Amino acid sequence: MRPMVNMNELPHASNRLGPFVDTLSSLSRESISIDETVGGIKRQAEGLVNSYYNRFQIVSGLKTDTESFNTRWVEVLLRSRDAASAIAGWYRRFSRVFLSLVSDIQTEQDREDVVTEFKSFLAEDYPSNRFDLDSISGLKEEFKKIEALVPQEGNRVIQVLESATGPNWKDIVKRLQDELVPVQVGRLVSCSSVVL
Repeated sequence: MRPMVNMNELPHASNRLGPFVDTLSSLSRESISIDETVGGIKRQAEGLVNSYYNRFQIVSGLKTDTESFNTRWVEVLLRSRDAASAIAGWYRRFSRVFLSLVSDIQTEQDREDVVTEFKSFLAEDYPSNRFDLDSISGLKEEFKKIEALVPQEGNRVIQVLESATGPNWKDIVKRLQDELVPVQVGRLVSCSSVVL
């Protein structure tokens, strides 16, 4: 009998998380560098104002502009940190809560209930949508790419569970459960070896 769904033919999310982690680490290092540079410029501007304001009042504008930029910069850093935290929490919720539901499947009704739960989770709004990240488009793009991995993996799980019918449905679910163990311990892998 020909398999209804061959999971090996579907694109994998598993090996794509690493590059995003590397990119985010790079962006984090760049943010730290910018933050240190902005702090240095702010101190230099204050020094210029303190030294030359009496003769060159225009330098006071430099201090004001630098403080204004620093305020905006800190706001961006806080938003990006909050967005990263929300995405990490969302991913943990997916990997630890929703994927653990798969390991609890005992009956066909359980299987159907898990599919319903996955569909409900995947219909939720992405965490990054709650934050204004337009001023950091590079980071916003990386967050979106990372967030896209969860629905890919979730839809793959749904597809396997929906196709797990007939007398061997428990075998298919068992292979899926075994495949998802690494995900539950923190590695995003795909259901690549589950063939229906």
